[in-house]
Amino acid sequence: MVITTDDLELVCPNCEGTRRENGLPCKKSTEKGVIILTSQGNTLLHFIKKYTSE
Repeated sequence: MVITTDDLELVCPNCEGTRRENGLPCKKSTEKGVIILTSQGNTLLHFIKKYTSE
């Protein structure tokens, strides 16, 4: 199975992927430029956090 980043995350609608909004760091995307919104992205993130946290 091949999963692309488009399957996991979407570009932040506030900063449009630039990581900045009105010259300031984008708070919505936590300065990453993307927001994980898809169900596959949330599932993968949960799995990684579950098995990598101490």
